[in-house]
Amino acid sequence: MNKKGLTKLYNSEVTKVESYSRPLTGILGKIGVPHTGVVATTKDGGKFLVHKGRDYGKSSDTVVVDAKHMSSKWTKTGEKPVAAGKTISDVMKDGYVNKKYGFGKNQKICWDASKNIMKNADRGHQAQGQDRPLEGFLGKIGLDYTGVVATTKYGGRYLVHKGPSHGKASSTVVVDAKHMSNRCSKTGEKHTSGKTISDIMKDGYVNQKYGIGFNRKMCWQSSKNIMDKSGRKKRRACR
Repeated sequence: MNKKGLTKLYNSEVTKVESYSRPLTGILGKIGVPHTGVVATTKDGGKFLVHKGRDYGKSSDTVVVDAKHMSSKWTKTGEKPVAAGKTISDVMKDGYVNKKYGFGKNQKICWDASKNIMKNADRGHQAQGQDRPLEGFLGKIGLDYTGVVATTKYGGRYLVHKGPSHGKASSTVVVDAKHMSNRCSKTGEKHTSGKTISDIMKDGYVNQKYGIGFNRKMCWQSSKNIMDKSGRKKRRACR
């Protein structure tokens, strides 16, 4: 496959993943030790085996091949739908494409790769509304400062919020959620469909100044717009 074809394959959206196993070659196979892989089905109906093995590829030990080349020794062991927007490239990353094959430090074997692909298959992005009391008098009378915590499919959590002088280029900023104070309270949750942190920043009015007035937005408007546009699946209100 040429570079153009490989790029197209890597960008192909995946609809489901299926775990497979076959006996290893040699004595290990004879005593029942399996080699494992995952078949990813793309939106256009293609089926591709992603698996990891020593020297399977030139640049990585995790490779993707057309599933039509699988032998009859492969047996299906499981199946999962995937989060919207997941691509073959994402499946490769979940299969530890950047780690060498082996049992050593920072190395992974086929079982690790297959297990991680299946584990992360249905993990998409998530947005959670958050608030905390405003500082000073406004906080004392019950007004809240709001933001949104975005969870990425790899488990990262980031607070997107808008405020005066929050950033140099924009008053809408993104920071690691581990820096949030214990005064923040969760107010709602939505699962998103294919959104990125960049999309959430745009929904948070990243290009508009903070304030009340023409072409300005407050933190409440920023958070509300992010949540409104996140998606309608699996909404769960906490209040």
